[in-house]
Parts: sequence; C-alpha cells; structure tokens
Amino acid sequence: MHFVRWKNWFRRLAALLALSLAAGALAGQGARPPQPAAPPAAPPAPAPPVPIWSAQIGWLRGPGQAWRGRDFARLARAGINQVEINLDWGAIEPRRGQFDFRLLDRDLANAAAARLRLVLIFWESIWDGPGMNPPAWLPQRDRTSDGIATAYPPWWDADALRAYFHYLSATLDHVRSSPGFGGLFVSYGWLDAEWGPAPKGSRGVGGYAPADLAQFHRWLPLQFRSLVQFNRHWNTDYAGWKQVPAAIPGQPLFALYQQFRRYSVAAAYDALSRLVRRHTAAPLYYYWGGGLGGAGGVSVLGNDPDLFFRLARKYRATVVLDDADHAGLALLFGSLAQAYQVPLLEEWTPRAAGLRAEAAAWLAHYGLGMPQIRGEDFFLFQTQHPGREFLLAWPLYLSARAPLAAVQGSVPWQSVALQVPTGALGTSVALAPAPGLAAALGDFWRRHHVLPALVTDTELHAGVMRPGQFTQIFPLPTAGASAAVFNAALAALSPYAGLNPESADLTIVPVVKQGSAWLLLANRGAPDYQGELRLALPQLGLPTRAYAAAAAFPARLRQSYNLQPAADGWISWPLALPAGALQIWRLSPR
Repeated sequence: MHFVRWKNWFRRLAALLALSLAAGALAGQGARPPQPAAPPAAPPAPAPPVPIWSAQIGWLRGPGQAWRGRDFARLARAGINQVEINLDWGAIEPRRGQFDFRLLDRDLANAAAARLRLVLIFWESIWDGPGMNPPAWLPQRDRTSDGIATAYPPWWDADALRAYFHYLSATLDHVRSSPGFGGLFVSYGWLDAEWGPAPKGSRGVGGYAPADLAQFHRWLPLQFRSLVQFNRHWNTDYAGWKQVPAAIPGQPLFALYQQFRRYSVAAAYDALSRLVRRHTAAPLYYYWGGGLGGAGGVSVLGNDPDLFFRLARKYRATVVLDDADHAGLALLFGSLAQAYQVPLLEEWTPRAAGLRAEAAAWLAHYGLGMPQIRGEDFFLFQTQHPGREFLLAWPLYLSARAPLAAVQGSVPWQSVALQVPTGALGTSVALAPAPGLAAALGDFWRRHHVLPALVTDTELHAGVMRPGQFTQIFPLPTAGASAAVFNAALAALSPYAGLNPESADLTIVPVVKQGSAWLLLANRGAPDYQGELRLALPQLGLPTRAYAAAAAFPARLRQSYNLQPAADGWISWPLALPAGALQIWRLSPR
C-alpha cells in the first residue's frame, strides 16, 4: 500500500491547491476560481454557549411555511440555546449573483429576539430538488464510474466551485454583524461519503466527471516524483501521465484513484475553511457521519476522521459526530478529540423506526467526549408530522440537559491502546476498515467494561500520539477487527466496572474529576435490568475509601447509597435500569 506521511501529504496538498488556483485549472476550463477580496474588518466573533444544547431545523417549518418567532421562543423556553438551520442555496440565491436574504434575516432576528444563536449550515449539494442544493441555475452534474449523471455538481468543476465560494462569501458578509448569527457549518458535497452516492440505476461511484479526471492528471506528477517512480511502485509501464487511467472499482489502480479522492476532500475543506476565516472568526463546525466505511456500501470515499480533526485544529473548528448513538464511533471520536485537542459536539439523527434506547445511549455517550465535549445536537423532523423517535427522544433530551451540564471531568482512558486503521481510508476498498469495525469496538467496550485508548495509524505517523504514551498498542487489522486482537488486548486490560448479572446491553460511561466520578448509564436492550453495579476504584484512578453514590437523573429516582470498598478496591450497589432508560449517578467521597 502506498502511504504518504501526513506532513508531506498536506504540504503537497497545499502546493497543488495553490497551483490550481493560480492556473485557473481546477476543472480544465481555463477560468480562474474565486479569489474574493479581503472583506472589511469583521465584528467580534460570537461566542458559542457553554455547553451547547442545539436543535437542527430545516430551511422551512413545513411546505411553504417559514419558521415563526414563536417557534424560536418555544425552543428557548425548552432550554435550547443554539439552533442550526439548513440553508437553501437556491432560495437565498435564486438567480446567479442575485441574493434574497429576507427570510434568513427574519430567522436571524427571531432567533436573536429569543436569545438564541442561529448557526448556518452551508451545503454545496445535498437533497436534490428544484431550488435547493445545488440551485437550479447551476446545471453541471457529476458522473459515476459507470457513466450515469448524478444529482450533484462535479467535485472539481471550476464554475461550480466559484459559484459556491461566492455564495458562501456573500452570505457571511451579510450576516456576520447580525446579533442572531452564531457561526456556521461548511460542507462540500454530501455529508457522509463526502463525495456523493450513486444515483438510482447506477452500480458505480461518483467522481468521474471530466473536471475530476482532469484534476486527477494534474495531481499525479505532484504526488509522485517521477513517472519512473510511479511505474515502479504500481508495476506499470506508462509513457505519460495522461495515460494513467482513472480506475473504477474492481480495476487494479482503483486504490490510486481513491488516494486522489481523499486528497480532494482535504483540499476542498482546507480551501473552504481558509475562505471562512477570511470573513469571520465565528464558531466553525465540520460534520462527520456515515461510518468508517463510507455511505451507500462504498468504502473510503475520503470519510477519514483524522482529516477533519487535523483541519479543525488548524482552523479553530469543532467536529460534530453525527452518529453519536454508535458506541464504537463515540469512543473513537472522544479519543480523537482528546488527542488533537479539538472541541467535539455530538448529534443523534433519529431514525424513522428507531428505538428510544438509541437516544438514551446517545446521551450517555456524552461522557465519552469529556473533557472536549461542547454539547449535543438533535435533528428536528417537521413539527407537523413528528415521528415516534421525536415523541420519545425529544423530551428525554430536554429533561437530561441540566444533569448532563453538571457532569465534569475526563474519561479514564487506560494505558493500553487499540490502533484503528483509518490510514487505509482513501487507498483501497480491499484495505479499508470493514463496516463492522466500529460496531466491534463498541461491543468490546460494553461487554468487557474496559477503556483502551483508541489511536489511529494517522495519529501515530504524524506524531499526534506517540507509542511511548502507551504500555502496549494492539493494531487492528484492516480487514476488520479479529477476535485474536481483542483477546490479546483484553489480557492487558483491567475492567473498571462489572454487572451482576452481566448484560452486554448496558452502557457504563465513567467520568472522573479530583477524587469523584460521574456515571452515565443506558439500557440499549430489553428487558429491564435488575442487579448490581460494581466499580473498580483503582482502575478509575480513585482513592480506595468510602463513597456516597447518588442518582442525579431522572429526578424521580431519588436513590442514594453509602458505600465501603472491599479489600480489592471494588464498590457495588443495587441497580435497576429499565429498557431504553438513561440514568446519571454521582460518586462522591464521604
């Protein structure tokens, strides 16, 4: 596998992007991409609320219905302090270069009146439809590896890029002085795969428009020192760079094209973030979702979490985990946020036929982001036709808000690490982490109650984390997690908790601070749990002494216990945790 170390990779990335901008050759159309003039001095950046309790809303309340002042007031009364709104590019810029900010201004004013911050979500493309993203006046469309047109523009099309940059710049300049403006999300392409899913009737992957292919051939000579080196590495005999094919899935050089796609994601987000920071110092957010294997069953479309954390550190951004109900991803992102020292926000997007237990687990995973966690976000469906998940989970979110805000401390990660192979993302489908890797990590944690640090191969190669920080590192295979690796790691780890009787459905998240601890518990399964919760004080870094355990949520629980440790440093108390329930406990020295 050809692996370019991160420092060199980003140096080449920056050089290629600068070359492309200077030459006006992003799409091979000879037109210079946007070079916006430096805007006037920006007003002081709005500070995000701490912690953030956010609701994400659509551009409209319902078909043809704008959000009303009383909608924002209702959210504020419920305890929400930040609202994220999905912008409709086609509504804001109905004709190229002609902007209509009236509805956005109204939303900003209504948010400010309710003492809310409105965070703008910019999309280049998502949710195809007339007048949405992209707008109808932007006709360029990407093509899949089997030649079918998609619903989104080509990634490297110069005209589409110019239009999106101009829309972003003009909107930011318009809103940045508004008292309701609270920051922005930048997205380019689709959220999950970061490139775009194949349209109906296609069995291929996106990214094969002429503009993308032209950029691929410009990228090759900057990625490899010479054609001789390239041929030696790939066992080929091409006489010129233009002869190198943009391979499709199943072909020998598809791993090479995946490297180009990974570069494309990094270059786009770097350019977007640099543009944003020219216009505002307001809070900046990056979404991450879709899983380690990418969306739509196609792996490694640039969906590399390290890439987003590295850029977040560079541009003072917050990473948002859109799949925070998944235990393995919550563990990984908590570790990454700590390693990169980047703020983390967690979101759970309800599923139409999901379970209340998913919401309980999402909120319990709040503790896994400590101390980098900045809050939570809930995606609101249309209020006229709320789904079952909304009816069940929204009240839980609101009621748990204050108890979660009281949780302080850090996750007691252990000195043994599991190495997650995110470096395989963007290189080869065959070498990518299996779709079940995140699930295997979550199952391992829940079943054995251990907290190995999760480090990525990218972190280790870049020196973000150093091997000497751990007593042992167990590399997970790129084909997915194996029982042998987990068993070897388990022998080097000690559990911090236990249950009697045991249950793999219970989530136990410890957060420790200065001799005390918080425990966030969730029951993901059925039936109700009735038994005993046990904690190993030494493994949590707590002194072996007497403690008081008191329930902090839900308020109706009103249970407390005075606990004396056993000789081995374990303490225990009765636990009754209904199916789908969330509980928060405080452990304090007596």
